[in-house]
Order: sequence, then C-alpha cells, then structure tokens
Amino acid sequence: MNKVIVIGSGISGMTCACALANKKYDVTVFEKHYVYGGYCQSFTRKGFKFGAAVPYAPTLAELTKLLSVFFTFFNKSVFRQL
Repeated sequence: MNKVIVIGSGISGMTCACALANKKYDVTVFEKHYVYGGYCQSFTRKGFKFGAAVPYAPTLAELTKLLSVFFTFFNKSVFRQL
C-alpha cells in the first residue's frame, strides 16, 4: 500500500486526505495547531465564540459545482446526498 503525508488539516488538506484514502492510500495528516480544521474552527474569548473563517457565501451554482467535485471523489451523486 502506498503511503501519503498531507500537511495541514484545513478544507483542502482534509479533502485531499479523504480522496486519497478512498483510493486506498495509507494517509497521515499532520497539523501544527493543536486543533484540526484550519479556518473551519472557532475560538472563545471572554465568553464569546468566534468563527475563525473569513465569511463567504457561495452562489448556488458555485456550491453545486464544489459539491459535485467533492462527491465525485467518492463516486457519489451530489443530488443523492442532499
């Protein structure tokens, strides 16, 4: 079995790791932060919770294309998953 290292556990790193694992690679993900997720995480300060990501709302067309590409890695139809 081929071994692969993915550096970073953000959206791209985890998507890559999932896609490679789906193709039967032995995947190890390294993250320098103590919490996985990159900008897909939150933090709390003085009782207030903040999202770390830059806000972005894709259009329906962009979202459909992104989900189609993602689910293609797993041989699934995006419309069956929603």
